[in-house]
Amino acid sequence: MEDVTGMQKKGDVKGANALKSKENLFAVDTTEFAESSAITVEPQPDHGIIAVSHLLNSSYEKILDGAYNQSVDDLAMGLNIIRSSCSDSLWKTIIKPLALGHPIKGLLHQCPYTIRAFDKPRGYAGDAVMLDFIYEGVPPIDTTEIGRRIFSCTTRNTNGLSVIHRREHLAKIIDKVAVNIDRPDILSISCGHMREIELSSAYQNGELGSVTALDSDPHNLAIIKSFHGQKIEVASRSIRALLNNQDLKTYDFIYTAGLYDYIPTSLANRLTRSLFNILKPGGKLLYANFTPNNLGRGYMETYMDWKLILRTQSEAELLTRGIAASEFISRSYTDAYGNIVYVELDRIVPTEIRNTTKRARR
Repeated sequence: MEDVTGMQKKGDVKGANALKSKENLFAVDTTEFAESSAITVEPQPDHGIIAVSHLLNSSYEKILDGAYNQSVDDLAMGLNIIRSSCSDSLWKTIIKPLALGHPIKGLLHQCPYTIRAFDKPRGYAGDAVMLDFIYEGVPPIDTTEIGRRIFSCTTRNTNGLSVIHRREHLAKIIDKVAVNIDRPDILSISCGHMREIELSSAYQNGELGSVTALDSDPHNLAIIKSFHGQKIEVASRSIRALLNNQDLKTYDFIYTAGLYDYIPTSLANRLTRSLFNILKPGGKLLYANFTPNNLGRGYMETYMDWKLILRTQSEAELLTRGIAASEFISRSYTDAYGNIVYVELDRIVPTEIRNTTKRARR
């Protein structure tokens, strides 16, 4: 891939020195980046330009000096502060182009996690290969040394840790459902590689009923099939098909970990209602959404060209508005980092079977 500095990416000291000697694109001095808690950015173009120029120059120098963790952390925190302090218009027309025009992009795009999102080989950012990068923490073998060092930072920041926790959390809920319901039927929507099922003891011990994985990306379904064979039923489904409940039975646990990050509120409301309609009495529906306060937002929207539809906890809760309150009990919560909000809906069991502690599988 072409480097924005016009130099081939070698990832070695010689290449780094060549980058460092290149004339700086910005006039702002590269003094130490201020402590993030002390940064205040007013929502005005001049302030934003000065702040982002200072941030980029400082982070660039730190990478070239080998201070990868400090550089990437400062960059992510600074971009978040700037992003939250300016309008969408200012961000898109001034701040983001400024950031993408800086030579630091040539270093950051040596990180396979960052560049895969930016290039979108499957047509979208955040594909299942990227999630595997986070889960495994191992870059491709041909990654440059600079790319490896940056990769270790970008996949282990708090957003990455939230994704790892999400996988573990879903596996625990699957196991909990299997304790409360005999051989529950499980449905994963927009399943990716469905790595959470690998952590489920109920799945490993054969304590689940049917397990169904739905996704619109055939590559994802092929990976699941190669790992799990007939143990997991895979099917390609569009959102339109989900809204119409086409060819779907009912399930004890339905979840979608990332789909709501990409669909607008009106569609998310309809989808929540449709998924709830195929939930068995006593079953659970779970959906997750990244929050506006997630600590990777500025970096993702800039150097990864990865924009999510973000929701606060209260906004995520409101996606149940198409369902009568008498039909479910809900709870919502965020992870320890405040990056992801979860909403769980438990369908109320009809009176005639309410005293049953375990329901026989139909």
